[in-house]
Amino acid sequence: VPRGSLQNLMSAAATFANLVSNFCQQLKWWDLEVLTGSFAKRLNHGCQVDVLPLCEIPGVQGTRARALYKAGLRSVAAVAMESIENIVKAITADQAFKLRSGRRASEDRQKKMTARQQKVDLAAAARIQRGAKDIIMAQAAELTKQSIDLLGEMETAASAAVEAGVGAVSAPKGQAAAPLVGTRPGKPCIDLPDNSTGASASPGAERSH
Repeated sequence: VPRGSLQNLMSAAATFANLVSNFCQQLKWWDLEVLTGSFAKRLNHGCQVDVLPLCEIPGVQGTRARALYKAGLRSVAAVAMESIENIVKAITADQAFKLRSGRRASEDRQKKMTARQQKVDLAAAARIQRGAKDIIMAQAAELTKQSIDLLGEMETAASAAVEAGVGAVSAPKGQAAAPLVGTRPGKPCIDLPDNSTGASASPGAERSH
């Protein structure tokens, strides 16, 4: 199959998958939306689902993502924390272009690699590491923003609850105050006993004496 035809077919399939994903999202078919969205990403990057997170790094496509995955760098955070030298080793380990003699270039790569190729690989590794760090920083900033927004919503809800509680106890002017908890209509907050002595004695008892 010609290479151009295959790439055109993958591009058309990815476009169709994106359209179907948007259609499912509008209809709230969430399961199908996730499935078709995953297909679209895989077709765009030309990789399997296990290396799909690595393809989010700028400069990393299916081949380099698989090379990083084989080297043990299976997440964006792992690539961001790895040294540039190890990233160079990872992305150059499986280069499979052939020389005219038919031998794989990886067999004597250290002997025939030019200084220019080394600079290219080093620059690519530095770009990959920088892109991974940028993704981690963006994710951290997004989480921080979400945390601040959540704290603000919690403070607003707490203030509203406090204001609602104060309004239930003290009514505005011109209106009767709301009864306290535990009182009965027409009765004071503290009920005095009817058989009290002293100043609270009945007038009839005084006249009897």
